[in-house]
Amino acid sequence: MVQLDSPGGIAAVIPHLLGFTPHRSLVLVLLAGVAGRLRATMRIDLPAPALLGADATRLAAALLEQCRHAQVAAVVAVLHPAGPPVPDRATEHRDLLAALRSAFEASGAQWRDPLVVHDGRWWLLDAGGGVVGASAGCAIDADPQAWRARAAFVLRGSAVLASRDDVVAQVRPGPGSDAVAAALRTLLPSAGGGVLASPDAGDGTPARAADEARRLAAEWIYGLLSEPDVVAGISGGAAELPADDVAVVLVWLRDTGVRDLVLVRLVSHGQADPGVWHRAAAVVLDVLRRAPSGQVAPVAAVAAGIAWLLGDGVLARAAIDRAIADEPGYSLARLIDRLLCAGVPPDGWRSFMAGLSEQDCLGAS
Repeated sequence: MVQLDSPGGIAAVIPHLLGFTPHRSLVLVLLAGVAGRLRATMRIDLPAPALLGADATRLAAALLEQCRHAQVAAVVAVLHPAGPPVPDRATEHRDLLAALRSAFEASGAQWRDPLVVHDGRWWLLDAGGGVVGASAGCAIDADPQAWRARAAFVLRGSAVLASRDDVVAQVRPGPGSDAVAAALRTLLPSAGGGVLASPDAGDGTPARAADEARRLAAEWIYGLLSEPDVVAGISGGAAELPADDVAVVLVWLRDTGVRDLVLVRLVSHGQADPGVWHRAAAVVLDVLRRAPSGQVAPVAAVAAGIAWLLGDGVLARAAIDRAIADEPGYSLARLIDRLLCAGVPPDGWRSFMAGLSEQDCLGAS
């Protein structure tokens, strides 16, 4: 977990936590334990300044409800307004900050001094919403923790996009779906979708042969997701997976056993090296963008699962919305949707997947 105990460090990592640089936003950074370890992050569009009294209280209560599963020890509210704060004038969002403070302190969480972040600088706000200290603010890059925290994210493969729309664009349909659809028709000329034929396991037992086929398929897909040359080509925009490989991935991910084995392997290997999740995300998103209609839900749910392992709620939400739009009843998409709506933090999802055994995965097929 990332430890955040300075304003500059918090301001520096918010774009990495969200996946994009926020504008006109309110970000709640939720911390756990006395050491101030990052627990989760929540962002909303900055409400209108006219949000006063009861309206501010209702919004604060709704945000607190979204955090009920996060076991929050402390919270930092960070405003990203259109311009810098005005010296000697309380922020126009002071009513909302006061309502948030009241709600979180009533829940037992420590309320830390809020921040305003704008154009590479940060300002502390006092209890009345006024600026504390120098009116010019402090440079984020002047904080040593800012450099350390940013470096930790960059080493994991974290990239910051310009806007939320750029994050969502990663899951939208792109070119290449016609070639993948043709490959699917060749791969499954009569099935029209389903699972590839299982190889003979050598002992004459169909169930064992099917399980062995699923294990081999999961290992092949995991290898594809973690192959450095494949990931580098896709991430750099210089290459993409062959349409035949995309088709095979889509077919096998329709098998819930294969899908869950891939996710469990990702959780297991990524615990020690979160860069595994960043690399896998690049490949899975390439497959998702080229998935033909009717074949989207499984790979979109896997993309959402990987995004949530990374703590990227925006990308996870976008992927789940695309999965449900393509196949409303897809169970994994509905499960992740409920977890996101309930505010379950990423480590809750990691713990859930880490608790699945290989037999749990295969038994679900």
